[in-house]
Amino acid sequence: MKARPVIAMSVPAVVGAEECRWLDRYVTSLAACGAVPWALPFVTLPEILGRCVAEADGVLLVGGKDIDPHFYGEEFSGAKEAAPGRDAFEQMLIPEVVRLDKPLLGICRGIQSLNVFMGGTLHQDIAARHPGQEHEVTILGGHLAEIYGVGAVKVNSHHHQAVKVAAPGFEVTARTADGLIEAIERPASRLVLGVQWHPEKIFFEDAAARKLIEHFVDVCRG
Repeated sequence: MKARPVIAMSVPAVVGAEECRWLDRYVTSLAACGAVPWALPFVTLPEILGRCVAEADGVLLVGGKDIDPHFYGEEFSGAKEAAPGRDAFEQMLIPEVVRLDKPLLGICRGIQSLNVFMGGTLHQDIAARHPGQEHEVTILGGHLAEIYGVGAVKVNSHHHQAVKVAAPGFEVTARTADGLIEAIERPASRLVLGVQWHPEKIFFEDAAARKLIEHFVDVCRG
C-alpha cells in the first residue's frame, strides 16, 4: 500500500487565473488526503499516454467546458463552448484507464466525459431544472453507498448538462428527486465513479465531501 499515491489529473488545455483558482481546490483536497497531484500532459500518442496512465495510481477528471455533442451522435442544441483538445485527449485516456483498471473519479464535466467516452449520452442543457445550487440526491448503491449510506443527501451541483443514458456496463448510483442522473459507477472496475457535484469545493467544510475524496485516494493506495 502506497503512503502517497500519485493521482493524475486531466485538466483544461488553457489555464488562466480563474482556472487556477478552481484547480487549486482539487490539488489541495488531494494533497490533504496524502496524495501527490500530477497534471497530465495532453498527449495522444498511444505509447506515451499508456505510459502516463501506467505510472499513475489513479486518475481524476476535473470540471471544465462542455463536450462536443458530436461525440454522442447529436448536433449542438444547448451545449456551450467545447474543448476539442481535451475531448480528443480524454477520448483516448478514459478507455485506457478502464483497461488498466486504475481507479478513476470524474467530477462535474468529469462524469460527463466518462459517460460519453464509454458510450453514453448527455442532456445538453438542464439549467432550467437545476440552476446551480445545493439540492438533494438519493444515493442508490455502489461505492457512494459505502461513503454516504443509502438515502437522501445534499450536494452542491453547478452544471447545465447531465448524463442522459448511462454508458454500457455502468450503473446509476445517485439521482435527483425528478430522476436526473447525478452519479454513475462501473461495477466491474475497482473504482470508476463519476459524480455531478463538487466535493472539492466544500472539502474542508463538509465531512461527507471529504470522505468521498478520501475514499478515492484510499483505493488509489492499493
